[in-house]
Amino acid sequence: MNFEDGIKETIKWFEDNWENITKSADFGPGVSSAVREVYAEKK
Repeated sequence: MNFEDGIKETIKWFEDNWENITKSADFGPGVSSAVREVYAEKK
């Protein structure tokens, strides 16, 4: 795959998956990503 096609696919993947990405990254200030599952269970 050439670079241009790879970038287009990468951008499309992010557009298609943005909702899941933001859900996975949604945790409060000072909360490490290493413990976000524990944090999410307490919400």
